[in-house]
Amino acid sequence: MKQPAEWAGRVTQAMASMVYAELVMYQKDENKYAKTLGYMTDIINSNQYSLQPFENLWETEFEWNDETIFDVNYIAKGGRRTWGGANATGGTVWPCMIGIDGLTGSPDYDGGGWGFEPVVPTAYEMYEEADRRRDIGILNIEKYIADYAAQGITVTYEGRYQNTGFFLRKYQPRVGGNADNSGDTELNWDNNLRVYRYAETLLNAAELALRTGSGNAQAYLDEVRGRARLTSVPATMDNIFNKRHLEFVGEGKRYFDLVRFGKAVEVLKPNQYGRVQWTENKKYLPIPQSEINAALGTLIQNPYED
Repeated sequence: MKQPAEWAGRVTQAMASMVYAELVMYQKDENKYAKTLGYMTDIINSNQYSLQPFENLWETEFEWNDETIFDVNYIAKGGRRTWGGANATGGTVWPCMIGIDGLTGSPDYDGGGWGFEPVVPTAYEMYEEADRRRDIGILNIEKYIADYAAQGITVTYEGRYQNTGFFLRKYQPRVGGNADNSGDTELNWDNNLRVYRYAETLLNAAELALRTGSGNAQAYLDEVRGRARLTSVPATMDNIFNKRHLEFVGEGKRYFDLVRFGKAVEVLKPNQYGRVQWTENKKYLPIPQSEINAALGTLIQNPYED
């Protein structure tokens, strides 16, 4: 179910079970829901994973903790990735990509970021005031500047195209987070990419318990809310859906949840940041023409027009 520390990052039974769950739930394969719930409870009952303090999940020193089911591992030290050799081993570029442009005076975050992928204000505003994930997962730059100003520390930033004043704090480039690399500095950050966390196992189990009418959906949901220091809410499908939104901001889960819950058309509407209206065809990737030719007319192209 879990690899020993020296093999961290290699595939485990738990990781395979999470991949299986993701596929079954996205495809809405009701015939496999009970089996998938069994896989989730196997992970839970193994007692090899547990929720960790939320603020620890995004710091290098706490990588491979007991909430980690699968990460893509990135290491700055000795990282050889360069602009001319992007596939070399080493760190990741994402922290630099989403970093705060022109940031100065911050004791926590590097100032060389490019400012892409700003967080929309509504993502920050959806949290309850007491929800500790809000300011751990999302950086409200004006609040951050004011908090340090109260300590006599001056922090400034410039802000780039489509700046909202909110940044994904989970993967911000930490001070010293690209130390000792031997490639291009901006391409070699330490931050692992979190793919599957135990929190997702619990929320998967809660949802599948509701869908199959078995298992303790309430207990699984309460455990995740309790870590955020929030009180219990009824284990309904809407509450689980909303909980996934709050828990996984910036972790690549939201789009697929919107599609499988049938909410993509309603939620993914045009906005001031250039998003276009979502339509059903956007679920599909185009099939390469070479494959269609090789199938001798037996393969039909996925729909690609609105």
